[in-house]
Amino acid sequence: MEVDAALAALGAGPESDERADHQRLLASGRWRHRFARGEVLYRAGDVGDTVHVVAKGHVALRTLTPLGDEVTFSVLGPGDVGGLAALMGAPLRVASAVALDACETHEIAHSELVELRLTNPTLDQFLLERLADQFARLAEHLLEALYVPAESRVLRRLQALAPLYGNDLGATIVVPLTQDDLANLAGTSRPTTNRVLRIAQDAGVLTIHRGRVEIHHIDGLAELAR
Repeated sequence: MEVDAALAALGAGPESDERADHQRLLASGRWRHRFARGEVLYRAGDVGDTVHVVAKGHVALRTLTPLGDEVTFSVLGPGDVGGLAALMGAPLRVASAVALDACETHEIAHSELVELRLTNPTLDQFLLERLADQFARLAEHLLEALYVPAESRVLRRLQALAPLYGNDLGATIVVPLTQDDLANLAGTSRPTTNRVLRIAQDAGVLTIHRGRVEIHHIDGLAELAR
């Protein structure tokens, strides 16, 4: 049931190769881990000899700037794979992974992943596509950091997170992140994030709560984020 729930969250059809690839990954994980909010899955600099397939919850990928500030550059949801640098044989982790809420992952050793890729060619393609998606998101964030005002970045990051927490059209989407988390993702300060969220709240687009943001109108959020 847990595997089916994780696959359903991915939106893959029952007939698709992608669904089968996800199932192979989840089934091959020898170690199933549960993490509470704030727990560390792995740290930058650790030996990168495993990958984590997210089955439930959400995971932030973080790194440190040259000045020692922590930056969140991506959020993984059900079906995403953390530690993909191991796929390329990287000896050490390039980022830290931290649970944003209660989450569950299936851990796969690098040696097992190599074997799985050799026997399942479509899985190899799927993993490469996931890796390409992560690089594309990083490139998008970099361009935004260079050319998009901080106010728009806050709303764009919230807009990008919405599909991870809800897909029902017209339904309120609850994003259980703090304003510090959102500021981190947008590369700006908490006061700026608070000011932007309050403007959106006054417009009726969302509601701010302690430790979460409720999005009522995703189209309105997209309009404000332009």
